Parts: sequence; structure tokens; C-alpha cells
Amino acid sequence: MNGDHHYEKYCSPECRTIGRRQKMAARLEPDAPPVVTKPRWQPKPEVEKVCPVCGKTFVTTYSSKKYCSKECRDREMSKRLSEKQKRARRERHE
Repeated sequence: MNGDHHYEKYCSPECRTIGRRQKMAARLEPDAPPVVTKPRWQPKPEVEKVCPVCGKTFVTTYSSKKYCSKECRDREMSKRLSEKQKRARRERHE
């Protein structure tokens, strides 16, 4: 159980759906075997990555994530912006 509420009967929405299906099947056909289904939702695998700004190792479930924090992402974006502005200035002066 995820512990959000003391009265929860199932550990997840997927298990709740399976439980409800089993109850319904038991009511309709008492001698039927239990219904076993695979949940549609599967958790994403965790990926270990290294932040290109600070070098810190972090774990994420998003394959496109590059930075360990908002601060590192903002630092990199401001660096890119200043480099772009410098290039534009150089091109104007040439």
C-alpha cells in the first residue's frame, strides 16, 4: 500500500481494478477461476545519468533528462544564451 490513506484496500489503482474484476466474476459465476490480468501501466525503468554541468550522478525515469536539477539546467541555458549573444555581436562587427 502506498500509505496515503489508512483505509485503502489495494496497493495501486491497477490492483484495485484487478480486485474489482475478480469480485464481479465471482458474483456472476461462483465456480469460475479467479480473473488474473496484467496491469496496463508499467513503471518506467530508472536510468542512472551524469549531469554535464556539475558531474553529479542522478537517477531518473525520463530518458531525455540531461541535468540533475533546475539550477544546473538554468546554468547551462544561460551559458548557451550568452555564447549565442557573443557570436551575434562578433558577426555584426565583421
